Amino acid sequence: SLRLNKEGDVIKVSKAFFKLFSMKENEVFHQEKYLYDLFCSSKLRKRYREGLVQAANEGEWVGELCWKANDGSKIWLNTTVTAEQGVAGIEGYVIVCENISDKKIIEKIAVTDKLTGLFNRVKIDEQLAVQFELFKRYCTPFCLVMMDLDFFKEINDTFGHQTGDRVLQEVAMLILENCRKTDIIGRYGGE
Repeated sequence: SLRLNKEGDVIKVSKAFFKLFSMKENEVFHQEKYLYDLFCSSKLRKRYREGLVQAANEGEWVGELCWKANDGSKIWLNTTVTAEQGVAGIEGYVIVCENISDKKIIEKIAVTDKLTGLFNRVKIDEQLAVQFELFKRYCTPFCLVMMDLDFFKEINDTFGHQTGDRVLQEVAMLILENCRKTDIIGRYGGE
């Protein structure tokens, strides 16, 4: 857990937080900016700031945030920010975190093709349903592109399945390198 003053500066850090983030207990948080540096992306920093505002307005905010440990590893935390009210208004905030990294790993495994690292058929079907609903409601166009590797069975038969696996991995990387961030790329099945 963390305790912040009303400006958002860290004033107290629990031993468990230091341990989770591979920090020494004598490392001191001097300002809010240091805490922002622990988030994995600017999007998550923004979500945290919005969480502080919501806690100030509504008393509490709960959300999942990805943080960075000193060793570079990513830690997913279910984060609860509670505003401490005093006579003169907000006196500070308390942040309590629950490590949900294992849950996030399991969620990723459930929607990821093990060989290529692309989304699997479950995730592709889910995204197709979402895109189709957006199309029906807002007439938002979308495009579905499917491809097949011709004569792929010959690669497996001639050079072996390990080589076939490497070919699939290389093709997946080529596709990812040439697509936009907003594109949803997956392996539907087979090659």
